[in-house]
Amino acid sequence: MAFKTKFYLLSVVLLALGLRLYRLDVNPPGLYSDEAAYIYNAFSLLETAKDEYGKFLPLAFQSFGDYKAPLYIYLAVPFVKILGLQPISIRLLSTIMGISSTLLVFYLAGIFYKRKVGFYISF
Repeated sequence: MAFKTKFYLLSVVLLALGLRLYRLDVNPPGLYSDEAAYIYNAFSLLETAKDEYGKFLPLAFQSFGDYKAPLYIYLAVPFVKILGLQPISIRLLSTIMGISSTLLVFYLAGIFYKRKVGFYISF
């Protein structure tokens, strides 16, 4: 990858990171029910290796009348361990996944189209 390409990619990633991290701890205000469910289930896995209903290492997490994505909850466990039971713990995971998707879109668009298209699409 040429220096110019790396520079543009780094610029897009830094802009995406800045937009996603800006006031992450206070916006949106409060805690939504799905965030609470993800945090609680991650904490429960961390402490007991069970979900909120007592199922051992489940593949489907039932909560608030629906099912939550298991991979997301398992990925949230280290964030809850490090940051505690705070909204920032689950929101930071979302930020990292968003940045990862930006990079993935850039590389996939670069494969199927030109690099220039990859920049526009990932931006």
